[in-house]
Amino acid sequence: MQPIDWVAGLLALGGFGFTLVGFSLAAELGWWVPKGDPQSLDFRLAPFGISIVPVLIASGLICLGLLAFWERQRQREGQSSLLRMGVFNRRIYTLGLTIGTLHTMLNVGTQFNLFQFIPAVVGLNPIQTAIAVMPFTITQLVVLIRLAKRRPQMPHRLLLQVGLGVKAFGIFMLFLAITPSLTGLSLMPSLIVMGAGTGLFATYITSLTFDDTHDDEKPKLEGYIAPFKTWAPPWVGAFSVLCWWAWPR
Repeated sequence: MQPIDWVAGLLALGGFGFTLVGFSLAAELGWWVPKGDPQSLDFRLAPFGISIVPVLIASGLICLGLLAFWERQRQREGQSSLLRMGVFNRRIYTLGLTIGTLHTMLNVGTQFNLFQFIPAVVGLNPIQTAIAVMPFTITQLVVLIRLAKRRPQMPHRLLLQVGLGVKAFGIFMLFLAITPSLTGLSLMPSLIVMGAGTGLFATYITSLTFDDTHDDEKPKLEGYIAPFKTWAPPWVGAFSVLCWWAWPR
């Protein structure tokens, strides 16, 4: 049994943690010039007279740089490593991982804004809002179950394109459905179409990602998919905070 790479784990935690916390605090503390009077702020919030935000982001980027250097050195020495940087040289795998992560961010961002928009505009409570958005999840689950054990007659790449096209059309329908007379029922057609496109895309993105890998490599490469998708929602939240901060008032 190979020992755990604790140094890499701590560097990864610090890299992603500092960066995301910095983005999350930007709207409250300021990107560079601290909000409020710097003289009255604690040194922890305004070190050297500037906001703590750039310090946190810079610290996170430094940790990520040290992580990449540390993992490359361990691989050269033949030791166990938390990450295998060489897998990102595989074009199909890298493209599949990137596209899947971007799709997750789009998915999370759409649902996040729906849960913020519906209660404020339609006047539904949290439970009613969840019920109104439920057709999206149910349709996605139904499509996944129906396609999971079927061998497609079309190439996976074409099916992914069809799935993204259906989802894009569903988002367009959602845009048209947002009117002053919006109700939970009027959202249902667009959510069903979006769910169908999401289910079709999610069914085949993994198989396409591992298209050029061997069976003995898949357990190692699968370890990258979950972290990328797990970190997607925090990045969506950070980006939403950034948009809120930059939006003119």
